[in-house]
Amino acid sequence: MITRSWRRRCVTTGFRQLSRMSSGDAGARGQSFSSIGRAFGAPMQHARRFLHQSGGVRVTPQQRSERHLSGSGREEMSRGIAAGESGRQLARRLGRSPSTVSREIARNGGRDRYRAASADEREVHRAPVAVPVGLPGAA
Repeated sequence: MITRSWRRRCVTTGFRQLSRMSSGDAGARGQSFSSIGRAFGAPMQHARRFLHQSGGVRVTPQQRSERHLSGSGREEMSRGIAAGESGRQLARRLGRSPSTVSREIARNGGRDRYRAASADEREVHRAPVAVPVGLPGAA
């Protein structure tokens, strides 16, 4: 049988361990509030409240996926277009699918108006923005 004093002792011990940890470390590693609470012997609601009061969870900086074209890849495409290379030749040189190259060119003004710098800038603005997750009760 779980007594109140046993539960209180677990929660208090859990908070001590949780307070020793940098407040956003577990959240930055992608752990849920449930798993953080479970790891420290505290209920999920307590872990969430503690993290909220101590500064919340750190948001990791946004990084481009390897699947997306890089700025240097776009620059290579721009040079290839200026040199008169076909889309398939560009794709082979970049190690990409021909459809990826043709969509990139079409999305950014076509062969006549493609510019690597403006294409890269537009891609940054097109990328989904990370929405900060608010904790319940936070204003």
